[in-house]
Amino acid sequence: QMTKLFGLTFIAALVSAYVLAHVTYLSNQFFGNTFLQDALSTGFWLWLGFVVARILTHDLFEGRPGKLTLLTVGNEFVTIMVMALIIGLFGV
Repeated sequence: QMTKLFGLTFIAALVSAYVLAHVTYLSNQFFGNTFLQDALSTGFWLWLGFVVARILTHDLFEGRPGKLTLLTVGNEFVTIMVMALIIGLFGV
């Protein structure tokens, strides 16, 4: 089952990276900053608007400890910002 778990996690990460790259491209076309700057900015706002909001709502309803929520949100922040950095360095 570990192979299936890691395989699905990898596919989910690829989908997330694709969406981030796509939205970064659109953001870059609109704002016209450097691609790296738009990638990092887009990653931050997507993290805040979708990931934090979703995790916070989910964890509040499940009654999870605040420290666990902070750990999850922090992990997602690092993951998305590293993806954004890599995407930004690749450029258009």
